[in-house]
Amino acid sequence: MQKIIYFLFCCLLSSAMFAQSIIYSNSFFEYDNIPCPFDNNQTVLYPKGWIVYQTLDDTWNGPVDSTRCISVESFGFPGKPRIDLEQIDPEKALFIRAKPSEFIGLGSLPPNYVFNVYTSSSISDIAVKPRLGTDCTEDLCTGVFVGIAVPGALRIQTGVTPGVNFEETVLDVVSCFPSEYFDSQHLDQVILKYTFGQNADMTGQYLYLDGVFIDMIDIAPGLITEVNAYPSQYNSGTGEYDVHASDIIPGFSENCVLQYTAPTFPSVQDPSY
Repeated sequence: MQKIIYFLFCCLLSSAMFAQSIIYSNSFFEYDNIPCPFDNNQTVLYPKGWIVYQTLDDTWNGPVDSTRCISVESFGFPGKPRIDLEQIDPEKALFIRAKPSEFIGLGSLPPNYVFNVYTSSSISDIAVKPRLGTDCTEDLCTGVFVGIAVPGALRIQTGVTPGVNFEETVLDVVSCFPSEYFDSQHLDQVILKYTFGQNADMTGQYLYLDGVFIDMIDIAPGLITEVNAYPSQYNSGTGEYDVHASDIIPGFSENCVLQYTAPTFPSVQDPSY
């Protein structure tokens, strides 16, 4: 309860002080009671605008495991969702994904900027704590995917659940991602991922969902438009020049963006930031 109240306080404070900087927020107070997308004979309860599922290959956009209709339930006060983990296959990753309707009307992301992404969730017992780190499918065990749509492509950023939170059952993610240097890019995907141990006993265990929040970082990022190396920065051991952002950016800037200025949109052939 203390954790939920703290999260709500942070969201309210951020909303009051930086309303113009909020890109997306959902505290999961509302629900959709709908037929299961994978079996119309069953009914599921989802956080409004979101979907809960597992895939056969542990990729967020892979073939859905249509044998499972995973539902949430409203729990306690103020009625946040929780998932009874007995519904899932612990050998497969669990995904909670925003529907396309969640991004209608959000507008384009400001170019050359850095954004915060914060997700808040927890489990009922550390005995079923999800796997952490990047040694899983798509280089993410437990955390968040953020998809940025750019003309002709979709760029996916990942935020990893850290190994240490203020409580062992807390699975919060605090991460950031940049926008590109051009206009016409927008938020397209937000997917939470949880990878549990294959032999985990899910009897009586729950995953609690508190919210997702994305906003612009308050301090504008330092924009690095060119890199000039000096003889003193040469590393004879590697044969490369070691240049740090702090050596390039004047003044104080906690987050720095290296500008990509080629006249093409980012792609596999033309990577950007």
